[in-house]
Parts: sequence; structure tokens; C-alpha cells
Amino acid sequence: MSSGICIFKLLVTVNLLTFLECKPIDLSYVFDNETMYWGNNRRFNHPVVFDGPLKDGNETIVPYLSIYEYEAAEHGGTHMDAPIHFAHGKWTLDVIPIENFIGDAVVVNISIKASTNRSAQLTVQDLKDWESVYGAIPNDCIMFVFTGYGKYWLNNEKYFGTNTTNPSLYTFPGIHEDAARWLVQNRKIKGIGIDTPSIDYGKSRNYISHQILLGENIYALENVAYLDQLPATGYVVYCLPMKIGGGSGGPTRIIAMKKESGGTNDANVNSLQRFIVMLLTCYYIFF
Repeated sequence: MSSGICIFKLLVTVNLLTFLECKPIDLSYVFDNETMYWGNNRRFNHPVVFDGPLKDGNETIVPYLSIYEYEAAEHGGTHMDAPIHFAHGKWTLDVIPIENFIGDAVVVNISIKASTNRSAQLTVQDLKDWESVYGAIPNDCIMFVFTGYGKYWLNNEKYFGTNTTNPSLYTFPGIHEDAARWLVQNRKIKGIGIDTPSIDYGKSRNYISHQILLGENIYALENVAYLDQLPATGYVVYCLPMKIGGGSGGPTRIIAMKKESGGTNDANVNSLQRFIVMLLTCYYIFF
């Protein structure tokens, strides 16, 4: 067998493995000098402290070393609002129970109405419509609102609704206060996220949805990335914020993984996938 054929078969096998295996979904934007922040909040700054070989006199003792500093406001990029952000005496970022950072992911899609209305909001009816299809929003889940505005990330005019840093001119979708109130009265969620700068819509001036949800120790995730890749159900999400003592918020890495309940059906599906992969691997290597 020629080396070219072997390489081709290996590549086919790798692609089949990729197709059959579920990859994590990264729901976080990178932090760099383009990261967008609210208003005039301090932007992410990452200056070089040292970059190059470390020397002692003329002797190189380490071939390469890099060290940077960073500074930024708590609320910018993909980040978490701790409950204390809008609710006195509630949890700061460092005291949120770690189990609250993990939960079943629920995605409510309002992108159709948000595409024609920059002030569209998640409503109680949207939640009831979602439940009519997928069942009741599960306890201890982390709920996301997909508006479709993630496609505008890094474009200030389209994402915030203005090229200025004046929040009074912001226009983008959010969560209606009635929907926030319905959730805390009727369902038990750990956190709520959205692919816009705020869970309150851009024109809000009193941030009632923040007050309602954070007042119940429900944290908020804002500027969530790539929600178009996350289905309505079937995933578990891990939200890991920087552990800032007394923090009202901070940068957060959000990862979604396909849910495996461990039931008989899942076990059979996974076993079948592994068997298929084994057969295909043997075929492409030996034939």
C-alpha cells in the first residue's frame, strides 16, 4: 500500500471520528484590545512585561520567557454579573456556590422577531411557547436567550446600536421584566445568559430584569458567544468566572457539552458509535 493511500485513509478516519464524536462548544469571546465594554468602562489592556530570552549577565539561563499584565473593567466581553451587581447583600462572584456554575442548557430563540426589532424582548409568551414544544424548563438549568446579535460582535454600531459609548443611545434586544418575574415565580434556574451586552434591553434605564433575577441570586451571563451552535436542549453548560473576591462580575469561560444521561439508550448509542468507529478504522488501515 502506497504512503499516499495510507495518509488518505488516515485522514478519512479522522474525519469520521470527528463526525461521530461530540465536540465541546465554546460560548466565550476572546479577550483582547478589540473586546467591547459597556459605555466608558476601562477596556482590556494587556501590555508586555517581558518577552524574550532570560539572561544573567551574558549567559542565557532560559531560552524564552513571556510575561504580561492585564487590566479591565469587570463587565465586558463574555462575563458574568454576580447577583450583588444589582442586589445589595446578595452573592459576590467568589461566593456563588460552585455547583451553580454547572447545569442543563436551555436555549430560547427570539432571533426572528429580534431581526426586525432592535428592541425585541423575551416575553412570558415566548417562554410558554418554548415549553409547549420542549416541556417545562427544568429545575437548576442555565437558560440562554438567543437573539442572533452575536453575529454583530466587534461591530459597535450594529451590536450596541450606536458608534458612541453613550448607553442612553443603546438599542438591542433583552429580557422583559414580566418574563424575568415569571421565571423567578414559576421556575428554578441557576443563571440566565444572552448574546447581547445586557439581559435588559438596550433602552432600559432602570434594569428591572437585572433587579428581579439577581435579587433571587440568579447570575447573568452577557455577551455570550456562538449561541447559534447550541440547540434548544440536550447540552450541559459549564460557566467558570474569574474568582474575584467581592466581585460584582468578571470574565467567564463558558463551555457546552452534549448531555449524556447515562441511560440505557445513551449507552447503546455510544457503544454503537464506538463499534462503527472501530470497524471503519480497521477498514481504512488494513484494506
